[in-house]
This record gives sequence, C-alpha cells and structure tokens, in this order.
Amino acid sequence: MSFIGKVFILDDYFNDKSRNNVEYDNIEIVKDIVYDSFDGEDFAGDLYLNTKVKAPMPVVIYIHGGGWITGDKKFRRGFSKTLANSGIAVFNINYALSPRHKYPTCVINAFHALQWICDNADKYNLDIDNIFMSGESAGAHIAAMCGSTINNTEFKNKLGIKNSFTDIKGLLLYCGVYNIETMLKKPFAASTFRDISGRDIKEIKEYEYYKELSPLNYVDENFPSTFLVSSKHDVFCYGQDKELIEKMQAYKVKFNWFYAKTFFNSVHCFQLSLKTNNSKKCIEKSIKFVKNLACGEKLE
Repeated sequence: MSFIGKVFILDDYFNDKSRNNVEYDNIEIVKDIVYDSFDGEDFAGDLYLNTKVKAPMPVVIYIHGGGWITGDKKFRRGFSKTLANSGIAVFNINYALSPRHKYPTCVINAFHALQWICDNADKYNLDIDNIFMSGESAGAHIAAMCGSTINNTEFKNKLGIKNSFTDIKGLLLYCGVYNIETMLKKPFAASTFRDISGRDIKEIKEYEYYKELSPLNYVDENFPSTFLVSSKHDVFCYGQDKELIEKMQAYKVKFNWFYAKTFFNSVHCFQLSLKTNNSKKCIEKSIKFVKNLACGEKLE
C-alpha cells in the first residue's frame, strides 16, 4: 500500500472516537446490506433511519474517502447518525477499493447503490424523489462523477450500467477531487494513480478512462444542485473547489459553498470532527441544503 493510504488508515483509527462517539435514541441502523457484488466480493452499506419520521425520508448515499485505496463505512457512523437524527436517511456504503479493483468499479458501485435505494424505498420509507449523493475526498469524487454523468447514456454504456433509477436531487461534496490533472500536481499522485489504474503516471493520457477520472469534464447545465465544502488548509484538495465553482457558474448550476478559513479545525474533511465549530456549522448547513431542496425551496 502507498504511503498516503497508510496515512488515511491512521487518521481513521486515531480519530475514531472523536468522530463517531455520538448516540441518538431515535436512530435505527440496518447493517451490512449487500447492494452489489463484483469479482467475488460483496459490497455492503449501513442504512441509518430515524424512527420518529413517518413521512418518506430524503436519502443521502454517503461514500467514504481514503484515496480510492482504503477506508470503511464504520468510520463514518457518527456523521451518518447526525444526519439521520435530523430526519434524513443515510445509506453509508463501502465500495470497490484499489488496487484490487481498478477504477471505475467504485463508480459502478455507487450507481448500484442508487438503484438499491430505488428498489427498496417502500420497505424502508424512503423518498426516491429526493435522493442525494455525497462523500468526502475520494468519496466526493465518486459522488460528483455519478452526479455529472447520471443522464449521460454514452458514459453509462461504457461502464455497462443498465438502470431504472431516478435522477439525483443534489450533491453534498466535502473536500473532493474534481480534476485529475490538478490532483497529479500533488507529490502523492503518482502512486495513487498507479493503484487505481494499474498504470504508470506517464501513461495517463493513454488510460482508457482518462476522461472519466475528472467529474469536471462532464459538468454541464444538468449537473445537480450542489452543497460544496472546502478548506483553505486542505493539503490534499485545495484549489479543486475553485475549478468546480467556475464550471458550475458557467452552466448556471445552483450551489451553496461552505468555505472554512480558520487555521484550526479546518483541515481535509474537517466536517467529520463533529464537535468542532466548523463541523457543526457545516453539518447544519448540509442538513438545511437537503431539506430546502426536498421541500422545493430555493437555495440561498
């Protein structure tokens, strides 16, 4: 495993208690739901439900980060519980990690998670007219890739995706990768690209899915309304937010932007640290974004 993968693993374990030690009385968790299988491996998600909500709930499909090579849904349970406590169902998923599985298997997983929600909406009281895709870091990249291509028949045919699922109502993107060329300027990029593609970085232009590595290539007027989160002190993805904003503005895509500037508690994926002021504000605005769109209200 690359050095950056080991860093992400240590981060998850070191911050596990501070990020996930929250409890709410009204949360039901349906664990380890297998929503997809590929190459002898099952991929599962945990469904977080609010038992006090009677009306069909909007749903956030949440995709963890970890550089496409590591990570686990169990380290996102605090974030999932917090959203669920507000009346938003959360399908917190694992997906195909590299280098065992090459890109774009993880994107195919995410589309299949969307299909699973549509197929099981009645059973779990889910509102399929209000499905949101979300994630942090690599997970934000996967969510953005789904959002930018959900109506792109050519792209889905290339990935072999045959579906009957609904549109995505919105995206919640936290500290993500949206342009592979910008990511490649980082010192860790070569090993990451090798892990997800099986190729050396000098061969990137010949990579079969080179275009599909960057959600930015597919942003147009059909890109879903977006809640975009970034930080001035993000050493991994700083600057990618500006590129996505420029593209969304060019196509008049509606979006809200939460930008953390303070030096402390605003690093990469800061929203996961639930007890910090930046995280609290960010999650509060995330919930408001979902509920405003679910109720048909305009973004601020």
